[in-house]
Amino acid sequence: MRRCLCGEDNNNTNPSAVLNLTTTTPRTGCCNRDETLLDNLSRYIGSRCMCEFIFPNSEEREEITGVLEAVGCDYITLCSLSNGRRTICNADNLAFVTIL
Repeated sequence: MRRCLCGEDNNNTNPSAVLNLTTTTPRTGCCNRDETLLDNLSRYIGSRCMCEFIFPNSEEREEITGVLEAVGCDYITLCSLSNGRRTICNADNLAFVTIL
């Protein structure tokens, strides 16, 4: 069982999740306030994830897989599983995150 950032229980125990980072998540069944999806993503620090970035000017998509190391107010940090390099990603172009 995961704990909500407000301290109340969240019964969502699904270890695999897809987070859409373009909107806020309503807190149904947990707490009474809205929580941004970057706040939600911070619960998965240390987890392996696949991030999909969409670049609006070119409509290009890029996927990056790694271990989520940090979540800031407008960025995330991923560590590559293959070579240990860290990538700091701007969250403005982050569209989806799949927790693996």
